[in-house]
Amino acid sequence: MGWLLKMLKKLPDGLLEWALLGFVPLTCFFTGYACGEGSRQSEIDLLRKDLSASRVAADAWKLTADQARAGQTALAEQAQACLDREAAAQADADQWRAILTEMQTRDLSDAEKTGVPDDATRRALLESLDRPL
Repeated sequence: MGWLLKMLKKLPDGLLEWALLGFVPLTCFFTGYACGEGSRQSEIDLLRKDLSASRVAADAWKLTADQARAGQTALAEQAQACLDREAAAQADADQWRAILTEMQTRDLSDAEKTGVPDDATRRALLESLDRPL
């Protein structure tokens, strides 16, 4: 700073005033900039903390969304399985309905009246035929 004063003393009076007029605002600007640098650093630190907290919150929400998506997928699969079972049951009911509506009855012949197996035997045979392969 001493070198600056020596240089300023060598300047003529009019030029010295102009130099001081230019030097004072520059000094104020750089002083303010240096002081503002500390507050900028604290703002940067606050922003970094906010960013870190936001990342933690985003990770938590992502985990929640992934769990909800997995639950939704499982429910959709269960619902589709129910719909498939209902469709199969409806198809079976339609098949039985068609069989029963197209059924024709007739009187038993004399041979059938005496040679037909009893009800228990017919049920046992029917159950043995109606097993899955």
